[in-house]
Amino acid sequence: MDQLNSNNLCGENGAGKSTIMSILFGLYEPDQGVIKKDGKVVRITNPNDATALNIGMVHQHFKLVDTFTVLQNIILGDEPLKEYKDNPNFFKKSFNYLNKHIFKF
Repeated sequence: MDQLNSNNLCGENGAGKSTIMSILFGLYEPDQGVIKKDGKVVRITNPNDATALNIGMVHQHFKLVDTFTVLQNIILGDEPLKEYKDNPNFFKKSFNYLNKHIFKF
């Protein structure tokens, strides 16, 4: 494993935590300023841009799919559907997919 970082953001209600995370994940565009990743200015206009930069976001509970597992919610939108649909080995394949493409273990 090269490097695995998890950054956490804490603050009072209304402090802007969800807003800054939505900007970093490409759900909102910033009004001003720049975003830097590894010292370089990057432009994140959508979640695909963020994912390409290895920036992920665990959404608040109301943005999750109630009938999905935690793992399914984490990879939602980044899963190769044809490989996983109606597959009894979904969990194992999802875990392997996460390790290879998301966490890069």
